Amino acid sequence: PNDKNILDLDNVRGKITSNQRSTIYIVSDSAEYNSSTLDSKFYKNVVINYEDKQITCENFDINMDTNIAIAYNNVVVTDPKSIMKAGKITLNIETKEININPANKKTKVQINKL
Repeated sequence: PNDKNILDLDNVRGKITSNQRSTIYIVSDSAEYNSSTLDSKFYKNVVINYEDKQITCENFDINMDTNIAIAYNNVVVTDPKSIMKAGKITLNIETKEININPANKKTKVQINKL
């Protein structure tokens, strides 16, 4: 209510397109979109599809100024050959570089081959 640039969204369907990269599709129960910065915060039952990979998580934030997207809270990455569980994944939208981290120092990133 205090910032007219921020939109609260329900039952969200979005995509990130590029002339040089494959489209990233995003679905979530809810999101917050800032129309002045183009930043988005997706939350609750987030599903991200990119090529043959699917990422599920509870939160997914995109900062368009830095081209950084962060998936966190119960992150699971599935591709045709494996399933990976992590605490947080940071993705550079432009370069597609990925940084994968465990939930905390006492846990590890878990990868299971299919």
